[in-house]
Amino acid sequence: MDASKIQEVVELIHSKPYVSYTLLALGTLSVIRVLYQTLVVLLQTFVLPGKSLSKFGSKKGAWAVVTGSTDGIGKEFALQLGKAGYNVLLVARNVELLKATAEEIESKYKVKAQTHVVDFAKADAKKYAELTSVLQQYDVGVLVNNVGKSHAMPAYLVDTPQDEMTDIVTINVNATLQVTYAVLPGMVQRKRGLILNIGSFAGAIPSPMLATYSGTKAFLATFTSALAEEVRKDNIVVEHLNTYFVVRVEAVQDPQGVCAHPYAQGVRALCALQNRAAVWRRL
Repeated sequence: MDASKIQEVVELIHSKPYVSYTLLALGTLSVIRVLYQTLVVLLQTFVLPGKSLSKFGSKKGAWAVVTGSTDGIGKEFALQLGKAGYNVLLVARNVELLKATAEEIESKYKVKAQTHVVDFAKADAKKYAELTSVLQQYDVGVLVNNVGKSHAMPAYLVDTPQDEMTDIVTINVNATLQVTYAVLPGMVQRKRGLILNIGSFAGAIPSPMLATYSGTKAFLATFTSALAEEVRKDNIVVEHLNTYFVVRVEAVQDPQGVCAHPYAQGVRALCALQNRAAVWRRL
């Protein structure tokens, strides 16, 4: 915009005060909105109490179901929910890792741990019917929809292998829908439950060269908000957890070569009974 245009705008504002008042009001409202959101985050993080996991049946025989539970965030959720007093049903595709994780949970926390093998990339109607039959046997208090898949590497959509796109949608979207659909009727009947859908920064911010993954994670955010309103009347809490950037443990080392755990502390805080309300925010 050149100097003459700027001068015209200034003269317009001076000649018509209501324009100035309108702009001032809009600017003030914008500032108030930002300050309010900042205050809410600070209160949720440091002041307001969180939701106790006991509300969903911990130490009362209830089960936590965790998908993609043999590695990374999923495994840490399984461990911490076991520590909190839940029996844990691990759902993943690797039989050996499932067995090892179940044994670790039982030995550390003296709760029950069961496993169910599902390859979510290949699961068909029969597999989901089997999983539904298994889930109906348990008093499920918590469901963690953690299983997910991203791209092997960033790439333009036209360069992305078609089978990779299919797997990402099948795992990130269909698996979440199907497992939630299998667990939810029991929660509604018992009038309690917690469903955690694990999201990503790529779902909050459109991410070029990760377009398929970004789209599926955006779906999770909208699905979570919609479902949360549907089941609020049944005392069921549905939350979307935005993990932002996650680095695999073996990829991060300190100068002494000791592996850092970039996500473990966050999951531990999330599962602690004293956690703050911010961890339950839909981000």
